[in-house]
Amino acid sequence: MNPISDDLAEQIRAIREEVVMRTLAITLFAGGLLLVAILARNLNLGSSLSIVHPVLYLLLFVVYLLRRRIGAERIAWLMVILFYLTATGGLFVSGLVGNSVAIYMVFCFVSTTFFGVGGGVVAAVLSIGSFALVGILYVGGLVALTFDLSDFLRSPYSWLAALMSLGLTTWLVLSQVVSLNGRYMRLLADQHHLARHDSLTGLMNRVALESILEHTIAEAARGDLSVAVVLLDLDRFKNINDSLGHSAGDDLLIQVAGRLRGCVRESDIVARLSGDEFVVVLPRLSSPDVTAIGGKLAAALSAPYMIADRELRTTPSIGISICPRDAGDVETLIKFADTAMYAAKADGGAQFRYFSPEMNQQATDRLLVELRLREGMEHGLLTMHYQPKIDMTGRLTGLEALIRWEGEGGISMLPAQFIAIAEESGLIDEIGDWVIATVCRQLRTWLDDGIRPPRVAINLSARQLRQHNLAMGVARRLIEAAVAPDLLEFEITETAAMENADTAERRLGELSAMGVTLSIDDFGTGYSSLLNLRSLPLDALKIDHTFVRDIASDANDLAIARGTIALAHSLGLRVVAEGVETLEQWQLLRQHGCDEVQGFLIARPAPAEALADILVAGKVAVPA
Repeated sequence: MNPISDDLAEQIRAIREEVVMRTLAITLFAGGLLLVAILARNLNLGSSLSIVHPVLYLLLFVVYLLRRRIGAERIAWLMVILFYLTATGGLFVSGLVGNSVAIYMVFCFVSTTFFGVGGGVVAAVLSIGSFALVGILYVGGLVALTFDLSDFLRSPYSWLAALMSLGLTTWLVLSQVVSLNGRYMRLLADQHHLARHDSLTGLMNRVALESILEHTIAEAARGDLSVAVVLLDLDRFKNINDSLGHSAGDDLLIQVAGRLRGCVRESDIVARLSGDEFVVVLPRLSSPDVTAIGGKLAAALSAPYMIADRELRTTPSIGISICPRDAGDVETLIKFADTAMYAAKADGGAQFRYFSPEMNQQATDRLLVELRLREGMEHGLLTMHYQPKIDMTGRLTGLEALIRWEGEGGISMLPAQFIAIAEESGLIDEIGDWVIATVCRQLRTWLDDGIRPPRVAINLSARQLRQHNLAMGVARRLIEAAVAPDLLEFEITETAAMENADTAERRLGELSAMGVTLSIDDFGTGYSSLLNLRSLPLDALKIDHTFVRDIASDANDLAIARGTIALAHSLGLRVVAEGVETLEQWQLLRQHGCDEVQGFLIARPAPAEALADILVAGKVAVPA
């Protein structure tokens, strides 16, 4: 069994404290009855009043009054010591064997309750030892014992109080032992359940999944059967968490868990790995083809969800690995299903993929790129190139900062080869901050050289756009380089802007308030229109190169470009066409009112030092 958790240990301590306090209360009550009975007996027998019992009771009462200040652990020690001293004092001082036996019994019960079986054994040994010592002393004539049975029976107050005190205390201790043990076992059962189940959805967790999957694989091997591991991840789940909060995200995960249970057989296993990752294990399959189940899961999880009176939609990316076809051990099966899931996500999500060895090679290659990219950042292998933008007169209106990575052997890697990997791995945060800092420093260098540079545009990733401290980070870099905000421009893809419109509006609003220029990049490649983007504080729009490429030969692309320019101008936005490579493209864009252009026809991206002449001149020769 796993070691108990801190929460469970704290609950057990709370139970023990409750037991101590309740035992103290009932002992005080029983001690009061005993005190009254002893006083009544002494008066009845004409004996002098003993001062010992009132003093002991007063001490017990003081402990009760100060119980919270003293603490349960100290009270436990005080009570067992008090019981032991009272019983032993009764033997040595008063010679009252009957009363001492009763109190020794209570001493053993209480010690067992407070300190476990070990404490009870020690208490029993002490009790027997005390009796043995008194017996030896009695035989040696050193003490005189009073076998007080006759006095005990002569006074009804004595035996009634003794029986009530012993009975009440024994009942309390025994009942508390039973209660403590029962609650302790329930806590252990709860911990065992939580150790193997997800606290949010109630599904099995990774620990339970791996244990059961190992048994399932062994069982399938004996029967020459197959086992399918289906791993799924919710597409764009982070956007829901960021926009609606984690409570909405939790509600969605609970509904997903319910739908998964409803899609599979009772013998199938459903588990939650972490976050929005779930696993379904299909055991004892006669055929490795689970296409129908994959389609059923994809359809069920793609249906709308009602979260906080709002209809939400998400889709799953599903990866499937088969035992023994793909692998025969738990770790590899889960890893291969995860690889297939990422392949499905890379193809746009909302689908499922079976694992294939080619996927494993692709995943290995991507991991290698990620590792080399990290090394490249550490060794300064990332550089910045800048591509000019001009208006239709040739005036230099801006530069676009483009990152380059010099890989092994001096071979440069384009952003398309590594930015997606940086996004998935989280490296994009570090890269994005490095780009902003590098551009700001370069602007400062140009200013110090007496060159007034145009605005420099930086591409913002969707992940950066979700950062709550984005504007603060940009402001810090501007202040460090002593550069004005109007020299910076941020380009956001249409997809990133509309992926989480509310968050994008807040982040871009913060940047716009600083004086930074904003533009939409790759317009037309997403699923929105300019009307959808009206709420964003935009200054410019860039027509994607895929629409510019064929405008001289494709009437539809020309119509799209012409309509985009007209609509953007009606909303007060500048229009920049990217990817201009031919004279025909240039002429058509100028004819239809495009404001600025960028592309190989104008200038190729180049290092900062290669742009000195263009920056000083402030213009580029326009095509003839």
